[in-house]
Formats: sequence, structure tokens, C-alpha cells
Amino acid sequence: MVHPNLGRASPVSDLFLLHLWLSKRDLLLEILLVSPCCRIFACSVAWWPRPRLASVTNLFYRVQVCSEFSFVACFVFFSSSSPGVQILLLRVIISKNLYQGLKEKFKKTSKAFDQVFDEIIEEHEDPSYKDKRNVHSKYFVDILLSLMHQPMDHHEQKHFIDRTNIKAILMDMFAASFDTSAVAIEWAMSELLRHPRVMKKLQDELTNVVGINRVVEESDLTKLSYLNMVVKETLRLYPVGPLLIPRESLEDITINGYFIKKKSRILINAWTIGRDPKVWSDNAEIFYPERFVNNDIDIRGHDFQLIPFGSGRRGCPGIQLGLITFSLVLAQLVHCFNWELPSGISPNDLDMTEKFGLSLPRSNHLLAVPSYRLLNTA
Repeated sequence: MVHPNLGRASPVSDLFLLHLWLSKRDLLLEILLVSPCCRIFACSVAWWPRPRLASVTNLFYRVQVCSEFSFVACFVFFSSSSPGVQILLLRVIISKNLYQGLKEKFKKTSKAFDQVFDEIIEEHEDPSYKDKRNVHSKYFVDILLSLMHQPMDHHEQKHFIDRTNIKAILMDMFAASFDTSAVAIEWAMSELLRHPRVMKKLQDELTNVVGINRVVEESDLTKLSYLNMVVKETLRLYPVGPLLIPRESLEDITINGYFIKKKSRILINAWTIGRDPKVWSDNAEIFYPERFVNNDIDIRGHDFQLIPFGSGRRGCPGIQLGLITFSLVLAQLVHCFNWELPSGISPNDLDMTEKFGLSLPRSNHLLAVPSYRLLNTA
């Protein structure tokens, strides 16, 4: 369940962890990855665009966006916005990227994550923590701790969730929420900078709906139809998981004349599906959000021509939180700032080369110059 390069987080089998996740999934989805916790997340995001991004020497660095996602991920999952925890998490993630393939570095990374998660769990187990916490808020760690040492279902008395399992699940949840959101935001900003018409249209919608005296809030998202189109179009061209999660056939089967043997490993190429001219017409390679006007294609896995989050039982469980994260942060960036490319770079010259991996980041980080555009956010 944990990234293989980080080592096994638990001596138990993958089958046990899968059983654990399936047995607790509905409860976790009901409590964590739906609107109430998304609102907690939204509160943590609302304040950051002006003081943070405006101070980054007028350059939009992806690492700055990553640091903001580190903050909100710590807040939502752990209720901890401690700079020490954020810095350590950023450090181990950056070291994982810089030293890929070196066993000792991964061991150190795994140990560092283990240390962070131990500190977080101990903080939530401290009796004084319960007195400080808002009685109406319950964080991911609290939910997992409440399930500890309980049987995974009423008919199963052998397998119990323990501290090691909790750390493994936290690792999965944090890793899944961190890089994917930053990658999606960077691609969206890249395409908006390459298409000033789309940028202006989105800013006009934000100005008309939100105004220029406050920042965008989560409650505004349902009114921002063009923003929703931009989000869909970005994920169509740049699905953060280009090959989704591998699947395995349960039995021999023939589909459209192709024989697929039992236990075959199957990869779904969401990147190619999103650029298929038979589905998206001859302009499939072009960033054109208007293709979703009067189009009810669903992004949550019901329409197979657009499945950035997968579909079915193996679809992304954090889709609701992921979409709100992406939409809200993108709206804040576009609404709070006017953006330009650095001097000497035209929109047509912007490098859009992709770097293949589990996610699909840009080969070269995006650089852009912001200028603040709101009148008053006090």
C-alpha cells in the first residue's frame, strides 16, 4: 500500500491492508472526504494567496504551491499546521524526488516520515489535545485512532487496525493529496498563460460572481461554470495519474475481439483517452474549455471518455476533496492576481514538455510574474 521505494510500512500483507481499507472505506469517506472536512480545508486555504505568493520575488514557483498544499494537507489530515512538521514533510518529499533509486536515501525518507507520523499520533493521543480541539471538528487521525484495536467487521475477529496500519494509511493519504494537486494547478496555470482569452474570460466570471473586494470561497464554486470547464479541460489533457491504478482481470475474457487472459495486469491510458480525436473532435490537442458548454460529461467516472480519477470500486476515494482543492486554489490564483510570463517569453514559446512518472508533471517548472488585482481583502 505504501510506495515501494519507501519500503513496507507494515509487516502485514497487502491483502490485509486491502481488507482493512475496504472495511473502513465507507466510514472514512463519509467523515473525511466530503463537504464538512472540505470546508475545514477551504478555511485553511482562504487566507494565503496575497501574503505568500506576492512575496515570492514576483515569481510563481511550483515549490511554493507545494508548500501551500503541505500546509493544507497537514491541517485537514492531522490538524497540525506546525512549521516544523511542514518543513520535515517537504524535506522528505523533496529528497525522495532528488535521490530516486538510492536505497539508503529511501530508508532515511521512510524513517523521517515514520518519525513525523509518530509525533502526530502522540499529539492526538494526548488527553490535553481533546480539550483544545473544537468539539465539532474531527480529523483523519482522530477517526483512525477511534478505530484502533477494533475488529474490521462484525464477522471478523482476527484482524485489528494498529498504530503501524494507521501510519501506512496516513502515508498513502498524504502522498496521494500532495503532488497530484500541485501538478494539476501548474498545468492549469500553464494553459491559461498560453491562452490569454481563456484567462480573461475566467477572470471576468470571477469578477462578476465574487467581485474584487474579497477572495473566492468554497460556497462560490457552484456558481462558477466556466471555472468548472477549465478544470475539466485541464484534467482531460493532463490527468495527474496518466495510467490510473493498475487493474487485474479476474477471469479469461474477450473484449472487442481481444483475448485477455486471467490475472493479466491492465493499464488504462487515461492520457490517450482524453486526447482521442474520435471522441473530442479534431481539436483534441487544443486547450478549449468551451467544448464542455451544454455538455453533461461527468468527471467522476460515469463517462469513460473523461476518467482522470478512474472509475468504479478502484476510483479515487478523494475525488471530492481533490476537485475542491483544485478548483478553489486555481480560482484564488486567477482571481487575486494578474499573470504574465517573464520578459522575453511569448505564450507560444512556453515549454509544455511533460515528464513521465506516476503523475505527469512539467519537465521544467512554470515561472510567471503576478500582480495583485483585488481592491480590498480585509
